[in-house]
Amino acid sequence: GAAALTGWGLTVEGAQFRPRQHDDTPQTYLGVEGVHDLDTVVDAVAGHEAMPRWIASRVARELLGTSAAADELAEVFTASDFSVAALVEAALARGLAGEWEPIVLAPLPWYVIARRVTGATPDLLAAARRLQAAGQLPLFPPNVAGWPGGAAWFTASSLVARANLAAVLAAATPDGEVLAAAHGDVQDLADVLGLPSTGFGEASAEALTEAAAGSERLALALITPEFVIS
Repeated sequence: GAAALTGWGLTVEGAQFRPRQHDDTPQTYLGVEGVHDLDTVVDAVAGHEAMPRWIASRVARELLGTSAAADELAEVFTASDFSVAALVEAALARGLAGEWEPIVLAPLPWYVIARRVTGATPDLLAAARRLQAAGQLPLFPPNVAGWPGGAAWFTASSLVARANLAAVLAAATPDGEVLAAAHGDVQDLADVLGLPSTGFGEASAEALTEAAAGSERLALALITPEFVIS
């Protein structure tokens, strides 16, 4: 595969093909003979029998927290002529039907959700610095495998950076429903943050009650397990 993709590189303008650096020798890749360029590499990958389930399992783990339904979702993916939209729709339908496991939100999706529910407009540079400290700056993965998931986000450095970013978000939240809820009942705060009807657990509710009402309580709410674990 690497030999067939020689000549391709990244520039400031984007991907660029340099024919003089390309090895056009036919290769055998994933059991397919004659693979020699980008199109034939893609065809070999897309035609491999393991591809539908591999894609389905990745989507399922990301959206449902489990790949238990990967076989069924792979069938949907294949029947739809490999439509990612159809695959995502089928996965979300299973989630709405209760077929999901808890998901630890990575720093970036957590940040996006927190901004959406609070209406906060923090300084982007300050947010970027803290996302980098938390381990997930957009477009800068640690390696070709991408970012880790699950409990890997529970490192001390990542949690401290997330707490600092929560404080930035809380300070940038405009006066209104969210901050008003942060001054009042803890269940009201859970409601405006979009948490399930169960709200905060006993330990989180106690910590929030003891925190200073307002931005400090809101920042703490954003890093409770109930908000970080979806």
